[in-house]
Amino acid sequence: HQLRGFLHRFRARIGHVAGAGTCGQGCRQGRQHGVAGLWLGRIGPWRPEGWPGNEVGWSLHPDAHGKGYGVEAATATMDYAFDVLGWDDVIHCIDPDNVASQKLAERVGSYNQGPTQMPAPFQDHPVDKWGQTRAEWKARRGR
Repeated sequence: HQLRGFLHRFRARIGHVAGAGTCGQGCRQGRQHGVAGLWLGRIGPWRPEGWPGNEVGWSLHPDAHGKGYGVEAATATMDYAFDVLGWDDVIHCIDPDNVASQKLAERVGSYNQGPTQMPAPFQDHPVDKWGQTRAEWKARRGR
């Protein structure tokens, strides 16, 4: 219900929603601004074959930064990952130079767990694994 509530508020804020529906394991949802046609980004839970963990990943257009979209979407998606998908932990694979994603990860309570190895064909790309456990998330959320 919380994810649906977020999606409803998101629709109201930005207008047209691309790819509306309930996001499940392996799915990411994208949003497009209905007025300007600006692609705001995508967020969701996924774990492709060979991935270093259960990821809640995101990518936001720079014009969408600082408006609260990322924090609200990441919070709703992490609740969904823990409460509905039953994940015990969540990671975020973040490029060491991507300060905006690092800040978003920190805002949702995740911390840098160090470098991780990505599957082919991304194995040579440096990535830090950020994340937290279900217990850490629940303690932070007061539940």
